[in-house]
Amino acid sequence: MTGIPPEPPSEADRLRQRVSELEAAHAEMANILDRVTDAFVSLNDVWQYTYVSPKAAELFGRKPGDLIGKHIWTELPEGLGRKSHHAYYKALAEQVPLILEEYYPPADRWFENRIYPSKNGLTVFFTDITERMKSEENRARLVALMNGTPDLVGFSDAEGKILHLNPAGLRLLGIPEGTSSLGKVLDYRPERFHRRYSEEWLPIAIRDGVWRGETVLLARDGSEVPVSQVIFIHRKPDGAVEFMSTIARDISQQKRYEAQLEESEARYRTLVENAPEAMVVLDPDKGRFVDFNENATRLFGLTREELFQRGLLDLSPEIQPDGRPSSDLAQEKIGEAVRGGRPVFEWVHRTSRGLDFPCEIRLARIPHETSVLIRASIIDFSERKRAVDSFRESEARFRQIAETIRDVFWISTPDLSEFLYVSPAFEEVWGRPRQELYRSASTWGDAVHPDDGGSSLRKLSASGRMDNLYRIIRPNGDIRWIRERGFPILDPSGTPSRMVGIAEDVTELKETEGELRESRRQLEEALRNSQDRVVQLEEQVRGRSRFGMIVGKSAPMQDVYRRLRLAGQTPVNVLITGESGTGKEMTARSIHEQGARKSRPFIAVNCSALPDTLLESELFGHIRGAFTGAMRDKIGLFQSAEGGTLFLDEVGDMPPSLQVKVLRALQEREIRRVGDEKPIKVDVQLITATNRNLRELLASGQMREDFYYRIRVFEIRLPALRERKDDIPLLVSNFIEEFSLSKRKHIRGIQAEAMRFLMDYPWPGNVRELRNAMEHAFVTVSGDTIRLTDFPSILRSPSPVGIRTPEAPPDPERLRIQDALKKTNGHRGKAAELLGCSRVTLWKNMRRLGL
Repeated sequence: MTGIPPEPPSEADRLRQRVSELEAAHAEMANILDRVTDAFVSLNDVWQYTYVSPKAAELFGRKPGDLIGKHIWTELPEGLGRKSHHAYYKALAEQVPLILEEYYPPADRWFENRIYPSKNGLTVFFTDITERMKSEENRARLVALMNGTPDLVGFSDAEGKILHLNPAGLRLLGIPEGTSSLGKVLDYRPERFHRRYSEEWLPIAIRDGVWRGETVLLARDGSEVPVSQVIFIHRKPDGAVEFMSTIARDISQQKRYEAQLEESEARYRTLVENAPEAMVVLDPDKGRFVDFNENATRLFGLTREELFQRGLLDLSPEIQPDGRPSSDLAQEKIGEAVRGGRPVFEWVHRTSRGLDFPCEIRLARIPHETSVLIRASIIDFSERKRAVDSFRESEARFRQIAETIRDVFWISTPDLSEFLYVSPAFEEVWGRPRQELYRSASTWGDAVHPDDGGSSLRKLSASGRMDNLYRIIRPNGDIRWIRERGFPILDPSGTPSRMVGIAEDVTELKETEGELRESRRQLEEALRNSQDRVVQLEEQVRGRSRFGMIVGKSAPMQDVYRRLRLAGQTPVNVLITGESGTGKEMTARSIHEQGARKSRPFIAVNCSALPDTLLESELFGHIRGAFTGAMRDKIGLFQSAEGGTLFLDEVGDMPPSLQVKVLRALQEREIRRVGDEKPIKVDVQLITATNRNLRELLASGQMREDFYYRIRVFEIRLPALRERKDDIPLLVSNFIEEFSLSKRKHIRGIQAEAMRFLMDYPWPGNVRELRNAMEHAFVTVSGDTIRLTDFPSILRSPSPVGIRTPEAPPDPERLRIQDALKKTNGHRGKAAELLGCSRVTLWKNMRRLGL
């Protein structure tokens, strides 16, 4: 019995053994996969889950068993974003591994997706990279803040070696960009400050952690720059100094203003003492003089001691020539000055010898710490009469010229204390009657903007001339820029007998630049005040796929959406730039519809579609008989868009002569119809658009510089479709939905091969060309899926003309137009349809390219 061999296992036993081994191996493999820390899933070739790790299931908020066998786009329609959709298709089609980074909104996290294809499907690993992305984002914000600030921002080590300077710091110190070695801190400080820096300022900063003060920096060209500076100390965990940072602001202009103020005060004191008229300061409560100049003592024939004991009524007759008591008239005028008025009136004074003389008195209130004082300027009428008589001798010779020119022509006494003549243009420019200026020469200076020097600005040079550029404030609050020049008129002895001058209104040259700075300031202030709200909105629309009728989810379009919201919130002139077919008119409508003017009209006009003479009539309107064929009055587009938005497309084709009139309409907010002299007030928001290079038009003189800066207060650049190809699947989906309704065809989708073709095509005609291609496909499609053969053959042509990018020489646009004209036997309408643009755009491009 012992020699009998054991019976071999039966076939059933061997199968049971094999099943047991496979089950053990499967359990071991599942145990290994469950221990993988990264989230990952496996998909078959029809996009069904074949495995979901516990980490991935936790990420999706589901159980692994709930997802196995399910379709990824059915269970998670958004997946991990459109970018992942495209990458999954590409990896499976091309059998190449892909790695991409994408934001996953449900988890509010960033993940790195590593996609590994096989013939049977995909394996996708997800690694959480949120902290790294946030760190990079914070660093980018810090760099943008440093590069955008106008102040110097720098870093140095504990030994004073400069490690980094922002662009503003390089410009302030005159250091060329790209300089590798910046030197040490003391290299940029005048030698006289070295000791104070090392022994005083730096020790304070090390002790307190910060030092603040005003100092001077030394630029590389040897010039000194006064600055307000802050030095911060950054320490290691053990308390030792690790590095230092500094912020410095240029206060050169402030120092110049302070010096000018001191100089102005000195000039004012000298002016008072040397003024040709008598000047006194009166205490209205005591009725006595408290100060006066030497001319006052000579005018009244009294010593200083005697004049201190007198008052206004002591040096006046009891009754004035108009029959009113001097006491009543004086009380009335002084009371008006105490209340802030500046009365100018005629008076009769009496000298110490009892001689009466007529004079003009100008009163002004002087703020005082303990009481109110009144300054009085007293001008003897007899001297004025002699000056007026002298002026009348030559008045007839100058009046005809002076009263017909647009500039302000004036004649004054040599010291500018009194105007003898001012042309009528003063009333139009200053907005004040000339009589005010005749009563008080200070009316001119009082209108000067205080930031430009105020009333003390107008002064004569050593040669007796004057040349000033300043702003004035009109009574209605308007600001005008004035260029004023004055010249002395000498008598036979060489002594100035009067001054003549010209004041030009140069607002059109200066206003555009000033308003642009103000608009930018307002925008920056609004952004600062609403920073939290902006951040909240950014988070809400981070994954936004459309804005009104505009479709797109890519990063460039998110930036466009942000600028569209800002343009709608702030009533500024907007310039939309971008290639033909990018949707400039649609963008203009979006700005209008989400702004405060959305309930008012939106009027659009293509400036290149109308002849120059007709365009002016369309914009401003005309009256009956203004030109041949004007049979009735016509309202222009500016009036039609009252309270709403006027959109000027292809504004680069507007002639310079018409640019001047549109510029005036924007500045004055009024228009004149063709043939009409009566101005009409208008209130419109202007939005312009162009696909031309406006910088080149400026250089060639086809566009005025002031017009360019007026319309380009806030620019929105629309990216070309080749710059946002991630939006193509979204656009295709949108067009399929649109054409399915309009053409009553049920199209389920598009083949992967056709989608890859659309992603790779350069789209020189942008979204308009893509839309035309999709509409063509809806005409030729058979079935419920769009195929590559359904698109126009011109797109699928392997010819270099069909695939050349806009950057490749020779000029690709010229080649495309020539090819289209050749294929249509010169028919421009059919050629424009092939190119995906309008006939007007084709005609304009042909004219520009010389075709």
